This record gives sequence, structure tokens and C-alpha cells, in this order.
Amino acid sequence: MSIYRNLQPHVHVLKLTGGTGDGKTEIATVFASKDARNVLLKGVGRTNSTLKERLLVYSEEYTDKLLVAVKLNMEPYDKLSLSDLFVSSVAKVVRSQGKVVASIVGRDEEELEKYLIQEMQAKNNAKAVLSFLKEEQKTKIVSDLVDIYHSYHMSEYNYEIYNSVRNNLPEGEAKDNSTKFLSALKNEVERMIDIQGKKIRESLWEVLAEINQWLHEVFFEYFSKSDISEDGYYYKEIYLDNPDEAFIDAMFTANDIQNGQRLSLEVFCNDIVIYIPVSQAITRIIRSNGKTNAVFKDNRDKVAFGIFDTRGLFHAENTEDDNADYLSDLLYQGDADALLMVVPLFGDSNEKKIQELYKTAFATYSKQIPAFMIHNKVDLFVDSIRKDNYMDDPLSMDMELGPELSSKEIVSAISAREQELREEIQNAQTKSRQNLKIKSLSCYLKRDGSILLSLIHISEPTRH
Repeated sequence: MSIYRNLQPHVHVLKLTGGTGDGKTEIATVFASKDARNVLLKGVGRTNSTLKERLLVYSEEYTDKLLVAVKLNMEPYDKLSLSDLFVSSVAKVVRSQGKVVASIVGRDEEELEKYLIQEMQAKNNAKAVLSFLKEEQKTKIVSDLVDIYHSYHMSEYNYEIYNSVRNNLPEGEAKDNSTKFLSALKNEVERMIDIQGKKIRESLWEVLAEINQWLHEVFFEYFSKSDISEDGYYYKEIYLDNPDEAFIDAMFTANDIQNGQRLSLEVFCNDIVIYIPVSQAITRIIRSNGKTNAVFKDNRDKVAFGIFDTRGLFHAENTEDDNADYLSDLLYQGDADALLMVVPLFGDSNEKKIQELYKTAFATYSKQIPAFMIHNKVDLFVDSIRKDNYMDDPLSMDMELGPELSSKEIVSAISAREQELREEIQNAQTKSRQNLKIKSLSCYLKRDGSILLSLIHISEPTRH
């Protein structure tokens, strides 16, 4: 029998939004006790860290452990992913073999095997779920998909598809190395599969069922089937004095596949809730204020609140429409009690694009909840304005130093930058006669000896 009856949280929630690599997850961990934060920070990468949304519940209820509670995704590898794997590989075979009426017997299947292996080795985070599988399992997937290709005589359509696409594209786009040409081939392969009826798809879904069975076996290497709450959450307790390092490394990896890291177990989950010991400093702040003391409490009078950590906007595989749709979902779906937009003061490569996204979204946004801009990377901004103060000749070994900026001047520059980042979005609200007021908060998350002590007192997160 489970020791946890109900792991569905009932707390006030602050929702984080922002671009990929902007520091949302790092900000989300600020409220944790020191030992708990050290565990959580293992999941903070330089970019593309969070692949699935997760709710971090900070609570006085937990002092010596984290509790990870998840609902298992029945299809960690879904139909769309398998279909894309198969169709993309077949389209590449058509591109290489469809130029002639008949190719050498068996050549198309050899090509398909090669392209399937290439697709399955993709370093794209969204496509790397198959990296959890054993090599013999991956080999079987390739073999099964080649068998499907052979059984339905799909090579017979290579010449027809290739020439149909080439003849229907404008001359400049009908080149073998053109992305539009390959995209059009994929569309025709999809159409050819649909024409043949349900049997090909049914064969593919049999392969899919086996893939997901293997992936579930991986999930249950880390979660016990018997450790499930009455409301359907599998859970894992992480004791801070003796943490399960294997589980921590698997659950809290930074998902940086490009740099050789593994994917997090989060890709197996539909719903992720992590209960975390709250920092005593945060507890004191909440209890010292009448309003926050009344709001951020559970039914047992213990401090409790949630930070909803989301996927970053502008992941590499997302289109502009994908980003706009996802931001709209974040703003309107769920019952968040406040919105926290992470907007770095400096160094955001997607600043202009994300400003346009926010401006468009807030032109019609009518929810009446508190909205904040959280400005991190203050150190980079301060460093940039200090460098602007040097009168430096890049062709000389000598450097003439200008007067050192005072903390008052730096704070004034930070305030001006905050207004610059906030103004367009606030104006979009005003023009559409919405009355949501957006507030700015700049904060240091990482400090070093070069930071003025007076700025630390102004900007440290626990003072706001």
C-alpha cells in the first residue's frame, strides 16, 4: 500500500516563461534549501535544459528529502515520431534511387537501413528518446522497418514519386540537395502510404508498441511499480543526507545531447511534480508579511507554493508559429496565480524575437493576475556598462581608465534598461485598453568579488 495518498498539489502557482537558455530553471531553484538546490542545479544546462514542464512545490513539509512524483507517459515515443522516422528515411531513399526506373536489387533496402540509423542517431533532443534503448533493440527497429518497406513493395514507387515531385516544383527548388525538394518527397511518401490503406500504419504501430514497452522498462529501472500514490503518481524519495546519485543523474541531467549528455527521465513523463524543502530565508520573508503569510500556506499552516518551470521558447527545432502557439498556451492554460517572465538584462540572443512575441500576446491578454519581468544576468549587464566606460585603444597596449561608476549610476542604468525591456509590452497592453501592470525585478543569481556590496543588497532575490 502506498505511503502517499494524494500527490496532486494544491498550492498557489507562479508560472515561469522565457527563452531557452535564459535561466528559468536556475531562477526556479532559488527558493530551495541549500542541499536541495545542489541537486536541482544538476538539471540546469547552458541551453535546451527543460524538455517537459514541471511543477516545483516548495514546502515546509519537507526538510530532509525531495519527493519526485510523475505520471507515466504511455507513449514516450509517439506515432508522429515513428512516422516521421520512417517517412523521412524512405524519402531519402526515393531521392537517391528514384532517378532511374529500376535500381539494383536490394540497393534501396540497404539505403533505407543507412538512413534509418542516421535518423535514430540524431542529436536533436526531441528525437533522441531512442537513445535510451540498447543497441540490439535499435537494430531490431531498423530491421522491422526495412521489412515493412519490403513487404509493401514500396521501392516500386521510387521513380514515380521522384519525377512527380521534380516536375511539380519550380526549377530552382527541384534540386536533390534542396530542403524543399526533400520536404515535398516526404509529403508524397505520406500520400503513397495513405493510398495503400491502414495495413502499413498498423504494421508501424506494432513496431511502436514494442518500442514503448522497452522504454517503459527503462523507466521502471528508476521508479518502482509499487511506489505509486492513490492518485496515480509514481514517486521517488531523494534523501539529502544519502542521495540516490544514479537517480539524480538520470532525472536531473541538463538534456544537452549536443555535448554528449543523456536525456532526462522527464521524457517518460506526462506530469512532473517535485516537492522540495523551502529555504528558511524564504520562509521568514513569507511569514513576515501579512499578505504572503495568508496566501502561501497549505491546509496545515505550513509555507507552500509552486513554481511552474516551462520549456524555453525558441528551441532549435521550433518554428515561429510553434513559439507563438506555445506562449499562448502558457499564458492562457492552467490556473497560475502570477506570471514571471524571465528577461535577461543582457546577452539574450533571442531578445528581439521574444519581445515581439510578448508584445503580440499581451496586446490581447486580459487575465488579471500579477505579472513580473525577472531580469537576471545583471552581472553581464554591469560588466558591459563598465567596459563602455573605458577609453581603450584596441591597437595599443595602454588603456586609459575612466572614472569608476558608482552604485547609484549602475542602479540608474539598470532601471533604464528595465524600462526599455518592459515598455513595448506594457504599451501593447495600454493600447488595447487592458490594465495589467507589469513590474520589473532585477536580481543577481551568481555573485563574485567584483560586485559592489551595495548592489548585492539592492539586487539579491530574497530582498524582494
